[in-house]
This record gives sequence, structure tokens and C-alpha cells, in this order.
Amino acid sequence: MLARVLVIDDDPALLRSHERLLSHWDWSPVTASTAHDALAKARTLRPDLILTDLVMPHANGLDLLHWLRDDPALCDIPVIAMSEGVPDRNNPVLRDFDDVLAKPVSGLQLTGAIDRVLRERSAWHTEHSAEP
Repeated sequence: MLARVLVIDDDPALLRSHERLLSHWDWSPVTASTAHDALAKARTLRPDLILTDLVMPHANGLDLLHWLRDDPALCDIPVIAMSEGVPDRNNPVLRDFDDVLAKPVSGLQLTGAIDRVLRERSAWHTEHSAEP
């Protein structure tokens, strides 16, 4: 089964680039250009992972993360943020993301992070579903 990845970025060129890359790696990308559109798509499609730009107009990636974590149906979806420059992983604002990548993100970094987060999430669910 292909993992469905919801990709959010307000830059159309980056959105297309990420969509092509994920398709090439046999993931099923779904795109959105705003946090509000992404939330609606997440509710409808229940993606396996969300990859979001951190800085967007109107509502940003952090807003989206809070909306997802506050929704019992969506709170377990892993979220990777992308941010300009080198992110400070000790920043408490970024702590709730499953990973934070510095833009520009190479294809190898992006696919490696997605693969790692999906594997970690799968292992966690396997381990906890086996508990009595």
C-alpha cells in the first residue's frame, strides 16, 4: 500500500517539485497551498504523513500542527515541517513536529526524513497494538 503524504507549501514550484519527487519514490502525494485547505484535505483523506512549510501567509505550519493535534481523528498523523535556514531543534515551538528540515531541502534529505518518520510511526503502532 502506498503511503499517502499531504504536502503543503505556498510556493507552487516547490509544491510541484515535492509532488514529483514523492511520486517517483512510490508515495502517493496530495497537495495543498494553504493550511486551511490542508486541514480540510487531512480530514477527508487521512494521510499517513503531513509535510508542511512552516512560514505561509494567513495560517502557518505551526497553526496547522495545533489544529491537527487538537482533533482526535487527526492527532496521531506525523508532521514534518520545512523552514528557511537551519531550524533550532531545541526551540520549544518546533518540538511537537516529528522532524524539521531546513529549506532548501534536497531530495535525499526529504525522502530520508519521510521514510524514517513513517518507519518510526509504524514501529510505535506495532509495539503498542501488541500490548494487552
